[in-house]
Amino acid sequence: MPDICGIHRDLVNFMLKQQEPRLDSASRGS
Repeated sequence: MPDICGIHRDLVNFMLKQQEPRLDSASRGS
């Protein structure tokens, strides 16, 4: 059985970065 949780998290993170790139930049800037 594949790591569904890991794949899901990776997919969600990818989607979030695509939708709001500012969020990632702000987090690293802080």
